[in-house]
Amino acid sequence: PMVQRSQQAAILQDVCAQMALPKVLQSFVVQLAKARRLVMLPKIVEVYRNLMLQAKGERHAEIISAHAL
Repeated sequence: PMVQRSQQAAILQDVCAQMALPKVLQSFVVQLAKARRLVMLPKIVEVYRNLMLQAKGERHAEIISAHAL
């Protein structure tokens, strides 16, 4: 069902508050909802994580093994 932007923003605001997310992050998510850009959130999270790793001097690695480690 279609949810109006204002309803979606209000619902997300409540969910973010229940998750005790920082106010700036709550506002960001609400703005994404209002702009109908929530579909971009997974990519934004991925880019943010990569930037955080880079700032720490760390790298993401995936290990594949034929045997359990």
